[in-house]
Amino acid sequence: MELKPEIKNETQAPTNEFIIEDENNYKYKISLELKENKAIISLINSGIYNIYKYQCIITLELLKQKSDKFVLIKTLENFRNFFYEKLKNKEIKLISKDNIKILELPFEIFCEKEMINFQLEKINIEKEDLLEKICNELNQLREKYEKIEEENIKLKNDIEEMKIKYEKVNNELIFKEQYPIFDNIKQYDFIIKILGERLNRKISHLQKIYQATVDGDTTAKFHSKVDGHSNTLIIIKSTNDKIFGAFTSLAYHSLNGQYYYDSNAFIFSLTNLEIYEVNKKEHSVWIGSSYSVLFGSGHDIWLQDKCLSNSQNYSVQTCYNYKGKSNALTGGSYFTTKDYIVYQVLFE
Repeated sequence: MELKPEIKNETQAPTNEFIIEDENNYKYKISLELKENKAIISLINSGIYNIYKYQCIITLELLKQKSDKFVLIKTLENFRNFFYEKLKNKEIKLISKDNIKILELPFEIFCEKEMINFQLEKINIEKEDLLEKICNELNQLREKYEKIEEENIKLKNDIEEMKIKYEKVNNELIFKEQYPIFDNIKQYDFIIKILGERLNRKISHLQKIYQATVDGDTTAKFHSKVDGHSNTLIIIKSTNDKIFGAFTSLAYHSLNGQYYYDSNAFIFSLTNLEIYEVNKKEHSVWIGSSYSVLFGSGHDIWLQDKCLSNSQNYSVQTCYNYKGKSNALTGGSYFTTKDYIVYQVLFE
């Protein structure tokens, strides 16, 4: 029965490129090439400058001289595969000594382990080989640089995208804090555009002067905050999440109440993004101490005292033009208010 060392018998040369370090942690590229019944072990430092190459030429006769155990290796192909297997497992040791390199290769058989040394001599590298190596190294560096540049561009794009998303979210949070009655910025932009066009003035912003859920929902609380203010925008949110309201350019007061004509008054639905013009202009808006919000006789919008708990708030289409739509504001004649806010429109 023939005993064989633990080696691979593949005839195809390994394609792996190996790096080996000496005791000083200097790195070298190592390879084994088969050429004319010889195995050439080559060692070359992996930097661009100060390039040195070391070689050792091996034959089957030399292997047998090194150790009688190598008699079990029948071909140089066997030795090459055995050599690369040891490299892969990091079992080969590299020792630097003056101008030579020594490879210590472990060889084990019959449970006996022996270290076989191969001495690699320093050789001159032809200028053409050196130039080719430098070019190859530069090409590799350029490829790495281009890859880093691609990753850097992608990273910059990702950062910009994150900034845009952050600014959008941050703006939405700021907007929601300043204008909690709106569902979204689109509704705000819609009403600002309508106000600017109707009043023929550039709008600066909306300044909150009253909020029912904060200041109290009685008629008296409304007048204590809103009286004396003109150009008021009233936005109401019902418990079925309809958002609507009205605008008047007239100033509120707490004197005896009556209906007033206001050429600038209109009713709107932010849910539908529509405005509704007044038909009976003499009944544009009621102003007086008896009621808080009252537009149109009949009434188009009427908020009762304690409107947040009162289900008798009223909306019947009488004095404004709703373009043929029924229940355009709340979906019905009666509604309960979730909240409402009065803003004063400020101009630039």
